[in-house]
Amino acid sequence: MEEHYQILAYIDDLEEARRLAQESNLSLKVIKMIDSVRGDLVELEPILTSEKDYQELKEVVEAPIEDLIGCCRKGAEASCKKTAETLQTQVYEIKNALGLEKAKALINGNGFTLIGTADKEGKVDIAFCGSATIIDEKHVAVACLLLSRTAENLEANKHATIIGSRISEESPMDTEVARIYCILAKEEDTGPIFEMMRAAIEKEAGKTVADMMRKVYLLKIGEIRISAPSSI
Repeated sequence: MEEHYQILAYIDDLEEARRLAQESNLSLKVIKMIDSVRGDLVELEPILTSEKDYQELKEVVEAPIEDLIGCCRKGAEASCKKTAETLQTQVYEIKNALGLEKAKALINGNGFTLIGTADKEGKVDIAFCGSATIIDEKHVAVACLLLSRTAENLEANKHATIIGSRISEESPMDTEVARIYCILAKEEDTGPIFEMMRAAIEKEAGKTVADMMRKVYLLKIGEIRISAPSSI
């Protein structure tokens, strides 16, 4: 697919922008922003699946990357910083938007989904949370069910990571992984989300297990990262 090679060209262009920024003695902040955009494009490459996806990316990045190269060549610090910041924000938003659907496929309904939390001292805990469900573009719901250490940690430290995967037994390199970095927004013990989660658990595990659920954690999505087979 011709569009596929275009995103590889954008990645190469950012390498050139970085080289020019170093030659022009631009600030480390600008160089790090260029690296950030390049990293997001590398993560985007395997999850762009349609001509529409590629076209949306092209409209966002093609002209700004050309401008960035020009600014870096001239050593124009302020212009480089402004262009890099715009690119960083827009590419990050595209990555999260496209990653959301892939994350849903890897997390929702996956009994082997994991949740990672840490206490106030940074001691990490990992637990299975098959109930984890992405309910919209901003939130993940997790039933508080057999998650005592997770519950303790979220009281002390609201940050969490949800991990879902699809493992390829034939080729480990084809394994797909979704990571959602999020923060606890609120807890619910009544209402539509609580009832939705309870009904899903009852369907999967029975009424006895569903009755054990006392609340639902609603986690706000901060960043989505997808690891998938790539040609890069």
